[in-house]
Amino acid sequence: WGLRAGAQHTFQLQALTTDEGKVKAQLARTNPFPSTGFRVGAPMPIVRPHPDLKLPGAFLYNRMPGWRSYMAGYYHIEVTLSERSPSAIASVHFAADDGTRAACEFYVRADGAAATTQIGCKVPLQKLPALSALALGGARVDRLAVEVRDANGEVVASGHVEREAISGEACEKWEVGKELMCLQQGSGGRELQKCVGRCEDCAQANGEAGFLIGETSECGSNPCSSDEVYCPGVVRGPGTGTGAKGCLAGAEAKEELCATHCGDGLAKYVASENLCALPCEVATAGLSTVVPPGSIVALTCPASEVQTNHGGEAAYLSCPEANTQRYYSTSSGAGSPWWEAARRNGTVPECRSCSADGDCSSNAVSVQPNAGQTA
Repeated sequence: WGLRAGAQHTFQLQALTTDEGKVKAQLARTNPFPSTGFRVGAPMPIVRPHPDLKLPGAFLYNRMPGWRSYMAGYYHIEVTLSERSPSAIASVHFAADDGTRAACEFYVRADGAAATTQIGCKVPLQKLPALSALALGGARVDRLAVEVRDANGEVVASGHVEREAISGEACEKWEVGKELMCLQQGSGGRELQKCVGRCEDCAQANGEAGFLIGETSECGSNPCSSDEVYCPGVVRGPGTGTGAKGCLAGAEAKEELCATHCGDGLAKYVASENLCALPCEVATAGLSTVVPPGSIVALTCPASEVQTNHGGEAAYLSCPEANTQRYYSTSSGAGSPWWEAARRNGTVPECRSCSADGDCSSNAVSVQPNAGQTA
């Protein structure tokens, strides 16, 4: 068991007599000691995401996102003191190692009551030092001091929170539905960092679309030279190219490089973007569909299974001509608007294994060019 930080505690001892594990008599207790009690450390603040954000899990306690673009530059939190303050909370400050401080901006309490245990506020992330994904020698977190004061300027609680650098993993944790990190070249050559659901939402300042970089959850600009071709999802490529970030080079034509070395033989060269377009792949509830780039596919059950629900128009999935994201999530629909469209506009088949004498002959997949048709 643990003792609450900042609380006053006393102890008493009591002797017991037992017989074969059963209490026979309780003797007198000692007087409480120490008589005045003692405090275990100082009161500490517990920083949680504000309930309105609906972020999951206690693992986010005393942690916060470290990128300035989060929620339009503000992180909304709830600060709870481990022990009630003797007077009203007047300020909550976050301080970095370089001395930079940011005051949490309080919400106006509807009841007008003074807060002594819990307060809601928003942290202005722009006032804290930038924490890039590549900072701290590759580490993903740093620490900020937290200080809570009353109206007299007295410190009533203090502690630390960890600040997490942006990454695909961090994006998935802090911004539900946005599982990719966008490295975006802004005006004046500045690099902006934000979370996105699709690399297509990571457009660069020059108008170029965002690409999935290597075997990561990062989106950015096409990293390859004109002598190379970009294969999203490949860390090192064949031939004489650098192989950095999925750049392929060799004696073969770019069409052959894409067909041979990218997307398990399903990639297609797109000259206008100098990339190998990937197929779109989605799997849910036993249903697995691979859609070639620039095609539209009717959702059907695998050859070894039979569809159990019928009625309505069949659902279709379309794959963009220059697709750079191969795998799409269907658990939440995040990052796959064409999957969401398919679920709205048609019947997604439910499948089960064929019986011994079952007929699965109707499960052939129809693949058509995507001539402007959307799912």
